[in-house]
Amino acid sequence: MTPAARALFAGMFDYAGLFPPAQLPIDPAIRTYCRDRIGPDAWMLGRFICPTSRLPELSPYRDELFRVSPPVRFSALGRGASATAGLAESVRADLAELSAFEALHEGRVRVEAYELRLPAELTADACTAELVRALEDVVRAFCGEGRRTTAFSFEIALGSVNPEHIANLVSGLSFAELRLNSPAARRPAPALKLRCGGVKAADFPPVEIVATAIRRCAEARVPFKCTAGLHHPFRRLDAGIGAWMHGFVNVFLGAILAREHDLTEQQIGELLSDSASDSFQFSPDGAVWRELAVSTDEIADARASFATSLGTCSFDEPREDLRSAGVL
Repeated sequence: MTPAARALFAGMFDYAGLFPPAQLPIDPAIRTYCRDRIGPDAWMLGRFICPTSRLPELSPYRDELFRVSPPVRFSALGRGASATAGLAESVRADLAELSAFEALHEGRVRVEAYELRLPAELTADACTAELVRALEDVVRAFCGEGRRTTAFSFEIALGSVNPEHIANLVSGLSFAELRLNSPAARRPAPALKLRCGGVKAADFPPVEIVATAIRRCAEARVPFKCTAGLHHPFRRLDAGIGAWMHGFVNVFLGAILAREHDLTEQQIGELLSDSASDSFQFSPDGAVWRELAVSTDEIADARASFATSLGTCSFDEPREDLRSAGVL
């Protein structure tokens, strides 16, 4: 394995075994995660994704699974709200669950990230002060509880939006970051969460929409994470679902190349559409797609601040595919 491949995949995979299509019960899901977090591929593993409302179900594992250092890392999935008016109440309920969870486990767990699906009405129209205010309120609520290092991502389902919706949310995230952050604040920048697939063909957004999201985030320097549908490294046709599935190498390396080379949406689309694994090469110095290259240092920097992670219900599938392709 090259240093560039290690930089690209380090901590990439947040484990979402509780969610479809795996949709495991909580016992095998948390046991699988805790096994893999001390296994030989732990360097690739990120956080355990759990709905805030289900955190109390993890109480029985305090002295069995959560006693091994370092603390077990979590990303909490917020309840969300169908309308803006209910968002503040939803976030307060989430905060209560997080505080109780961490207090119970006394340093053995760490909620590092918070993921929230925003009401559609906040992104459907032109970017307004209401959208920015809602984003700021969520971040301020957490910081008021002492969570100044909590990472935040706000979800948009790419399969049900148009380019204007994406532009609105990216602009809102960018404005919120400028207003919230100062050199003394040291808060993580609010990130866009991209839903890239699901259990049916309609859940998989077209290449053009994903390319738009990547381009907008790169232009605005807004970080993003991905969830759903990215089970395999390279773009492939899934006959069972009847849809082309996006590849996580295409998306993440494509985003890094887009940022470093200021790629157009058309160029990003071509990269996302490439299903040939040999188009993507890793060397001791970096990675290449066709004639475009990025260094190992550029990959590491982009993973830390831009293309952050992906949620996947299987940690085995991506590892197996990467090994089959000779990348690992």
